[in-house]
Amino acid sequence: MKRTLLIVGILLLGTALLVAEPTLSGTSGYITAPSAEVEESGSKLAIATGYSMLYGDKGLAHLPFIYLSFPVDIEVAFAVDAKTEVDLLLSAKWRFVETKGTSFAVGTSLQLLEVGDTNTFGIQGYLASTFHHTLMDSPTKSSIMIGYSWKQGTQALSNIDFAVGLETMLFPNKLKNHLALLLDFGNISYSLSPSGGNAQNRGLVSVGLRVPAFKLFPSTTMSFDLRALDLFDHAGRAVSLSTALTFRP
Repeated sequence: MKRTLLIVGILLLGTALLVAEPTLSGTSGYITAPSAEVEESGSKLAIATGYSMLYGDKGLAHLPFIYLSFPVDIEVAFAVDAKTEVDLLLSAKWRFVETKGTSFAVGTSLQLLEVGDTNTFGIQGYLASTFHHTLMDSPTKSSIMIGYSWKQGTQALSNIDFAVGLETMLFPNKLKNHLALLLDFGNISYSLSPSGGNAQNRGLVSVGLRVPAFKLFPSTTMSFDLRALDLFDHAGRAVSLSTALTFRP
């Protein structure tokens, strides 16, 4: 069962030609913190696929994902977190306000953890706001998120979520907006049972570098992320290398 799910997840990498700039869970955002934005799809459905390699104190994990963006400002992402166990992450987000560089969205992540073993269910829900501004003359977007998490077997009202995220261009004049700094902080991980960067007991600080989406073909773009998770904790640190491929028909 686990091997089948891993193969299916990896095959997702070859089934689509579009991608957003995603978090580790596949939804659009920073490192673990989601933004209030969705990938622009135009008048048609946009499809994305990507892959993250995550290495931490639990070993090497693989996180392939597929992402759909709809013209009605709705996105859906499906990711597989495969290590010794397999977790399934299904995320959805609706941007209900977009005006003057500011967006508001509600989102959720439905999670089936340790598939084939305990089959533990979890859910995360949130409200996020994102706004565009400048930071030391560099184009920047910042987000704040509040929400709630519940995992099967835990007490009710046990986890109120909070996260902030920032993405700012590095040396925009020299690098022509081809390199960005990522920073997010909060008490959330990309999953309720993450393979690295567990924020269960304290806040998690993560940083990264992003090569924003660049054009390969007229309707195809690609982006890359290099991430370091949970930098200031005594355990749970991890590094991640991610790539995402985007196609807009």
